[in-house]
Amino acid sequence: MPGVPHSREAEEAAIGAVLINPEAYYQVKQHIKHSEEFYIHRLRWVWEAYEILKSNETDIDLLTLSDQLERKGLLNEVGGSAFLTSLITQVPNSNNADNYAALVHEQYVRRKLLAAANEIATLAYKDEALEDILSQSTGVLSDAMAAGIRARTATLSEGLIALDRKIVERRETGKKLGIPTGLVDLDKKLGGGAKDGDLLMISARPGKGKTSLLLQLTRNAAMYREGSLEPRKRVVFFSLEMSQEQLTLRLLAQISGIDYQQLESGTYPENKEPVYIAALDELAQLDIVIDDTPAVTPAYIGSRLNILNMEKKVDIFFVDSLNLMKSNTNYQNRTDLAMDEKAMDLKNIARGLDIPCWVAHQMNRSVERRSENAKPMLSDLAEGGERPTDVVIFIWHKVDEVKGEIERSELCIEKHRNGPTGDVPVVFKKELTLFESAYVSSVSFK
Repeated sequence: MPGVPHSREAEEAAIGAVLINPEAYYQVKQHIKHSEEFYIHRLRWVWEAYEILKSNETDIDLLTLSDQLERKGLLNEVGGSAFLTSLITQVPNSNNADNYAALVHEQYVRRKLLAAANEIATLAYKDEALEDILSQSTGVLSDAMAAGIRARTATLSEGLIALDRKIVERRETGKKLGIPTGLVDLDKKLGGGAKDGDLLMISARPGKGKTSLLLQLTRNAAMYREGSLEPRKRVVFFSLEMSQEQLTLRLLAQISGIDYQQLESGTYPENKEPVYIAALDELAQLDIVIDDTPAVTPAYIGSRLNILNMEKKVDIFFVDSLNLMKSNTNYQNRTDLAMDEKAMDLKNIARGLDIPCWVAHQMNRSVERRSENAKPMLSDLAEGGERPTDVVIFIWHKVDEVKGEIERSELCIEKHRNGPTGDVPVVFKKELTLFESAYVSSVSFK
C-alpha cells in the first residue's frame, strides 16, 4: 500500500534553495502558504523560522536560522547546524526553487484530498439526514479542493503588464468584454455582457419571467464564441425549483418558437415538425449542464463546479434561485444576513473560478402595495442579498389595469457597481418564455 503523499527530496530542496539564495524565499512563498504544507516536521519548523526572520526583516542565512531555531528550542530537534548545512547540498539546482515548491504544494493537496475522503467516509456512517450528510461532504471536499487553487496575488507592476496585454488584445481584435446576454441594449449597459468574477442578479415577483430570462441568458452564453475557431462556452445551471425536464422544455420553446404548452402536451401543428426537429438538434449541441438538486448550499455549488472544471473548463454558471438555497449558518431571525452570506458565497465562487454568475432572487410584496405598476427598488428584494452583488436587474411589466394585459416591459438596472444604471425596454413573449430587445440601436456595442 502506498505511503502518505510527500516528497522528502522536494521539501529539502525547497528549504535548501532559500539557504543558498534568500531571494528564492519569494518564489517558494508563491506556492507554499502555510508551514503545514511540509510533511516532514523538522522542515516545517525551518519554514516557520524563515517566516519569522522575514517578518522581522532579518536576512536568512545559516547563522540567523540557527539562532532563530535555538530561541524556539528547536535547533537540536531539527538535527542541529550539521543538518541545516546538509540541506544546502540537497539542492540539485537553486534556480529551480519554484518547481520544488510546486511539487511540495501538490503533495500537500493530495494529502488534503485523502483526509477529505476519510472524513466523508466517516460522515457516510453517521445516522443523520442524507441531505445534511451531503451538504457536509460537499463542504469538506470543497475545502480540500480549494487548497489546490493558487492565491490571486500580484504586484502592481505585474497587474499593469497583464492589464495592458488585455487592453491591447481587445483593441487589436475587437474582442468583447464579458459574455453577452443576446439582448443588445442590455449588453450596452453592461459594457459587453457578464464579466469574469461578477455576480449578477435578476429579480421579480413570481410569474414575471425570472427563470425564463435566466434560461435565455444560459442558452445565449452556451451559443457564444469569441471567434469562428473558438469553442462555444460551457455553462452550468443550478435549478433549485424546476426539474431538468421542465427547464429543457422551456429552452426548446425558446429555440423552436413553438408555444410552450403545445410542446408540453405534444399538440403542436404538423407543419411545425421540421422546426421542432431543428430545435432538438441545435439544443443537443450546446454544452449546458443542468443540476436540479433541491435545497443545496453554496458549498455544494462550489464543489460541483470544481469537479466539472477539472473535466472541462466552466465558463459561466447560473443559480435559480438565491432564496431557495440553504445557508451554512443559522442566523435565526436575521434572514437578511443569511441572504447576504449566500450571495457573498456565490460571489466568492465566481471570483475564485474567474467566471461570471447569474442568480435569480425573489422580490417581496412591498412593490405591489405601492401600486399595480410601481417600479421596483433595491429595498424590494426579499430579505436583502444585494450588498455583495455587482449588478441587480429587475423585471418590470406595465399592466393595463382594465384588461390585465402587459403594455410594455423593461429590465431595470438598479445597481451596477462598474457601470451605468437605467431601464432597458424589452418585449416579453410569455407563450415562448422569451424576452426580445424592444429595439436595436443603430450603433452596435464595441
